Amino acid sequence: MLESEICTMSRPDTERSERSLQIEAMMKKKHLSKSALAEKMHTSRSALNRLLDPANVSITLQTLERVALALGKRLKIELA
Repeated sequence: MLESEICTMSRPDTERSERSLQIEAMMKKKHLSKSALAEKMHTSRSALNRLLDPANVSITLQTLERVALALGKRLKIELA
């Protein structure tokens, strides 16, 4: 999860969709298009689309860190 957005969830599918919603909300807040965010992440728009896809279970911590940095955030992993 991103540092400023903390949620507690019990189901992995909920966590994935929450991840997508958080990223999209931050993109909107910063007025960033998918193309602009992908450029800031040094990746393609199709790779960003995979990141935002709640059904995608193969997101790496490195990718999450890159999106966090591109959005001016830090990645915070928490076990609860």
